Amino acid sequence: MSLCFWVGPGCRREGGTLISFPVLVAFGYPGVTASVASAVALWPGHLGGVVGYRAELRGQRRRVTALSAATVAGAVAGCSLLLAVLGMFLRDDLHRVNAVRAALSLVVSTVSVVAFALFGPVEWQAVAVVAPASLAGGFLGTRVARLMPPNVLRGVVVTFGLGVAAVLALR
Repeated sequence: MSLCFWVGPGCRREGGTLISFPVLVAFGYPGVTASVASAVALWPGHLGGVVGYRAELRGQRRRVTALSAATVAGAVAGCSLLLAVLGMFLRDDLHRVNAVRAALSLVVSTVSVVAFALFGPVEWQAVAVVAPASLAGGFLGTRVARLMPPNVLRGVVVTFGLGVAAVLALR
């Protein structure tokens, strides 16, 4: 079973790539192929996150729809800064903001999947191995996140973000 399953929320975000990409490279896939396969394979994790947060997404259809247009434009332009600053501008319960972030991550990931499926060297066998674990991790990650009080969840997110930054800085 993939580590994505155990990491949960990280597989819905950039953290999943920190697991799936090196594993695919270790199994002999070239860097570009591993990157593309990882991006495509993590799409189900975003879907799982949206399904897991469906209760928090209730009543936010207009918000998600409005932000999705900007998200698609940002994804096409290669900029997903919107996802990083949502918490600063949306004044709402942390879990509801996280649910919107999950929905917008799915939008960004969908743009990538479509582009890679049309133009990229997708290694579909690798996707088939990573994708189910990503879906489970995305869905179950929302369950774990929902159990945490907002301050604890915020601390976990900050700690994970700092950990990812440290790993990337040390490369």
